[in-house]
Amino acid sequence: MISLILSRETLEALHACVAQHCPCALEDPEFLPALVVVLEDEVVAVVNAERAAAREACWKLIRKAGVPCRN
Repeated sequence: MISLILSRETLEALHACVAQHCPCALEDPEFLPALVVVLEDEVVAVVNAERAAAREACWKLIRKAGVPCRN
């Protein structure tokens, strides 16, 4: 798994958003760390999907490079 470190600014923005929209959630000490884990999992999934798409595009170009021109 990819290890991600969220910036302090991101964590503060996340904390402010939760405090504004769901202040009672901050009473649970496990809520914010769990939310960060969910966000991290989503970021990892997006990064992996982007890498897979880029890898497939590269393989298509490599396969196409071996095909002779049709003039």
